[in-house]
Amino acid sequence: GGNGAQTPRRQKSDRFEARSVANDSLALSRECRQYIDCDGYCLKSHVPVSCMEYFGLECEMIKQIKEGVRDNHRWVFTPSFRRPLCGLFDWKEASEADDLIHTHQVIVVRPSQFQEYQDVSRSNPTNNLIIVSLPEEINGIGYARNWILKMAGSLGLRYVWVIDDSVLWFREFNPENSEKSKNISFKTSFTILENVAKKHGLAAFGPRVYNGLTQGKVKDPFMYKPPRGVVFLDLKQLSDKKIMYRSQLTILEDMVFGYECEKVGLKVCVSNRIHFYDVRWNKTGTASSISSPAGLTPSPPQQPSINRTTTPQSKPQALKATTPQPQKQSLRPTKLL
Repeated sequence: GGNGAQTPRRQKSDRFEARSVANDSLALSRECRQYIDCDGYCLKSHVPVSCMEYFGLECEMIKQIKEGVRDNHRWVFTPSFRRPLCGLFDWKEASEADDLIHTHQVIVVRPSQFQEYQDVSRSNPTNNLIIVSLPEEINGIGYARNWILKMAGSLGLRYVWVIDDSVLWFREFNPENSEKSKNISFKTSFTILENVAKKHGLAAFGPRVYNGLTQGKVKDPFMYKPPRGVVFLDLKQLSDKKIMYRSQLTILEDMVFGYECEKVGLKVCVSNRIHFYDVRWNKTGTASSISSPAGLTPSPPQQPSINRTTTPQSKPQALKATTPQPQKQSLRPTKLL
């Protein structure tokens, strides 16, 4: 009788474990089979199960982002190529103040790289990166940015960020006393720039690239030139004027974009108060060649061990781990206007 009483419990446990494995397999397969309906193409995507609730689905096809999430959350698109291991996608490492719970990152990659980025994303259980494949294996940042705008528009978004995968940190510049300039979190940078862009009706707005040489001479809050590397876009203004990044451009796509915006009366400018540091890796990224020698993916560039909130210096040597730590300061931004 004792043995007979134990058998059903073992069978129940086995059935539960089998059901659990089946559910996990189903969840994994669901995140693999998602496609985004965009401009007549079905764009293959990797959407973590934790993010599925944000999208409206029809037959495994993502049609739009749900309205509440679309309006109240921040959507950031990052074109990337040959940087699945070294790309700077984890912004929480940049600052303890980065509470990015309502910020969603979409990594846009070429078809040949989709599986590699997806595997890296899955290897981190806390990673909520959404990976989307471009429709074709075409070289150039212009093509990637053009499709990002198409994709964001088809998902029903009004405002989006487009940010490179090599942005190390943001810094708030104090024009009155440059020594009081300080690093600020990604979240704080985004919020400051979004508020200014919406207040002044800017079609494209972004921070200035940090070089450590000219910041002490900057007094004006704005610089009237197209942003690059990090840009906040108003898709409604761009759509109304039929402005897009030119897909055939492999370089200078931001300059042409800015010129065409100005021709139709759209305002495009850069903030002189918020700066960002671009690592500028060589031989990788969306501007690099379609395939590497012998059809192999190159090893990622050696990324130094750094603290992403270290005080920036004027030279690249500032990225060394021996850079002294800054004193803790308030993240409250100075008045931009």
